[in-house]
Amino acid sequence: MNKLLSILMICLLLTGCGKKTTEVKPDEFIQEDEVVESYTKMTLNGKDYNYNYSVSSILLLGIDAYLGDPLLGQSDFMSLIVFNKDDKKVSLLTIPRDTMTLVSEYRDGEELCAYVTHITLAYPLGGDSPSACARNSIAATSMMLNDVPIDNYISIPLTSLEDLVDVFGEMDIELEDDSLAFRNPDYVKGYMFHVDKNTIETYVRARDINVDNSALDRSKRQQIYLKRCMASMVDILNGNSSTSIARLLMLLESCNSNLTNAQIEKYMDYFKEYQTNGVDFKTIPGSPNNSSEYDEYIIDRSALDQMIVELFYK
Repeated sequence: MNKLLSILMICLLLTGCGKKTTEVKPDEFIQEDEVVESYTKMTLNGKDYNYNYSVSSILLLGIDAYLGDPLLGQSDFMSLIVFNKDDKKVSLLTIPRDTMTLVSEYRDGEELCAYVTHITLAYPLGGDSPSACARNSIAATSMMLNDVPIDNYISIPLTSLEDLVDVFGEMDIELEDDSLAFRNPDYVKGYMFHVDKNTIETYVRARDINVDNSALDRSKRQQIYLKRCMASMVDILNGNSSTSIARLLMLLESCNSNLTNAQIEKYMDYFKEYQTNGVDFKTIPGSPNNSSEYDEYIIDRSALDQMIVELFYK
């Protein structure tokens, strides 16, 4: 696909999403030297906090590639894994795809503008390579979290979901709502859904586009599935199955990521060491904007600031 056609397809994607934007004047951008200072300290409710340099993080991106082109995909799944080396704790922060926040748009490596839109669009607006797209998702996420640094990313196309079953195995998950009933009338709350290679796409990707804010229900299912995968990963890392570990490494290598082999090994050690504390699952606090023509998720800024302090400061 040539560059002109790619640009046209991105425009079609944005139009279909019903992007509502708020232009930002150039002098309103945070300058690079200010970004460095902005996250080192934070004041909340009259109390000062210092950034915890023992924290590291990985942004997970599930890319719903359009027409098989990863540059035209949106990050329909976003979750930030936060490792706290002081508390030996892992937290997983889910970011709803329709979260409204400031996003930059790039073309040919140059920033064109920035505006408030759905965070899922940070990926296709990031530029002309999967790495640039992922970095733009990191930038949008970091800015939303008061500029805290995000170290690494892993992006995987949602068309490769069967690979997850190869690594983490089949599993039975009880449905917590009726959000999949549009696919099958049996898929109602309490139904034991069997996730395998034939059904994982339904469980992880399906949503009724005729229902307002259906992406939030899907996001809950994605979080549940990821929670089960992380528990399975701990078992794999603590077991003696070289085959399972090899499959896990192959999955990571097939993803677009800036993780080095040394970093992968480090994070695997973290999972093994921190397993006794479990994983703390969180979601960006907010609520749907029911008055909007298109699905929007509006951040509860006060609650998010409190969550940022708990995750990244001391």
